[in-house]
Parts: sequence; structure tokens; C-alpha cells
Amino acid sequence: MKLDPRKTGAYIARLRRERDWTQLALAEQLHITPQAVSRWETGDSFPDIEQLASLAQLFDVSLEALLYGQPSQRPGQGGQSRADEILERLAQGEPEQAARLAREDPHGLEALIDAGPLIRPSQMGKVVKNMPGFSFTSDQIVELAPFLGEELLDSLVADMDPDDWDSDFLEELAPHLGQATLERGVEQAFQNGASADQVGDLAPFLSKASLERLVDRLPAEDLEGDLLEELAPFLSEAAMTRLLTRMPEGEIDSDLLETLAPFLGNSGLKRLIEQ
Repeated sequence: MKLDPRKTGAYIARLRRERDWTQLALAEQLHITPQAVSRWETGDSFPDIEQLASLAQLFDVSLEALLYGQPSQRPGQGGQSRADEILERLAQGEPEQAARLAREDPHGLEALIDAGPLIRPSQMGKVVKNMPGFSFTSDQIVELAPFLGEELLDSLVADMDPDDWDSDFLEELAPHLGQATLERGVEQAFQNGASADQVGDLAPFLSKASLERLVDRLPAEDLEGDLLEELAPFLSEAAMTRLLTRMPEGEIDSDLLETLAPFLGNSGLKRLIEQ
């Protein structure tokens, strides 16, 4: 279940109305502006984890209920849920304890990841650092990526089984990974069977040298006009000329040459026209 600011906002508004409080009255109890409360209730913004904890205490509801914008529906569990414990520990500035609890409960770890947008990166980083040896799934790493520093994220990826480094996974991580880690991952993904189109999707995040090494190894039958148009802004003139000369017979027409002309040197363009 993912966060939805509108659901959480509607739930806050419902709880406020049940107590017959104005937005101003709620704001005064939280020491914030009425405009902030209004923005929460309309779904234009989201309380951070500390504000969420204050709201839960004020309304006497669980943090988990506020996080997902609905009363907790987990019958058979008395007392506080593990997800609530984890979120409370974070709100109280205790990431080490949050990490310990997250290791023990998959649902709690899921709630922690869902709450990522509300947690300061330094706090999330401390939680993950206090989970050494924990086997995060590729999906969990992708979801955590926007909330972790580059060095920590690189270390999580490096600990993965290389067979799991497919291009879809790397494409989602590409904006967050260090260059060296990304290029090692792309090389592995290529060995694992990444397609030409997938290499094109990763092109904006790779160094020119790394990208050219990959595209020079693409099978000629995979080279199509659309792919070359996608790759052209990221390759040297020499690399573009090499790709065009390797294209299957009949694939190069005047429209493609016209589109790619700005990315080709005079000599390369002349050679292709003659070809």
C-alpha cells in the first residue's frame, strides 16, 4: 500500500471534525500555521514523520492509520503494531531501534519504506546502516533509492547477486547510483541479456566511453533508426558513423540521414551518402 496525500488529508480532516476543532485550533495545538493544516487536508502536502507522530498522539490513533489514511484493519493483533513501533522510533530520533524492529517484521519494513518521503535522508541512512547483512530485495532497493546517499546505495547494489542486475532494475536506479557502480551494473546486465532498446534507455546516465563500448557490441540486426536517433546525442561522431555503417542493408534512408546529420562529421556523412 502506497502513500496517498489525499487519503491521509481526508482522514486528518475527518478526525478534526469529529472533535469539532477548527483548522486554527488544530494548528495551535501543533504549533504550526492553519495554512499548513489546510494543505494537509486538501492533499497538497504531507506531514513529516514527527508531525505525523504528534497527530497520532493528539487524535489517539495509530501512526500507521494516519500514514495510509484509514483506520488500521489488522484484527487479531492486540496493542501497537510493529509498523507503528518503527515509525515512532524514527519520530523520536532512534533509527537504530527502528532498524532492529524492521529486520524482524516484513510488514514493518514495508511501512518504513512507504514512509520514505516523510523521513529525512540522514535518518533513513542510519536505519539502513544499522541493518548490516540484511538481504534487501531489488524492489526494496529501488524504493529506498531516492532516500539514501549515493555511497550507501552503491554498497547495497554491490552486495546483490549480479544475476539480479537486469536493465529494468538499473534503469530505475540510474539517477541515484554512482557512475562506477552504474557502469559495472550495466556491463553485467548486458551479459545477462539486456536488449538494444534497454541500452538506449540507459544512455543518458552513462559516460560516453562506457556507452560506446556497449553499442559497438550490439548485433547488427538490432540496429534500427529509432534506436540510433535515441543514442545520437550521447555518442561521438566516430561511434555514430560506425553504427550507421553496420546497419542492415535497406535500413538507411534519406530521412534517417537528415535526422542524424547534426551528429555526424562531414567525412562520415559523405561516406554514408555514398554507401
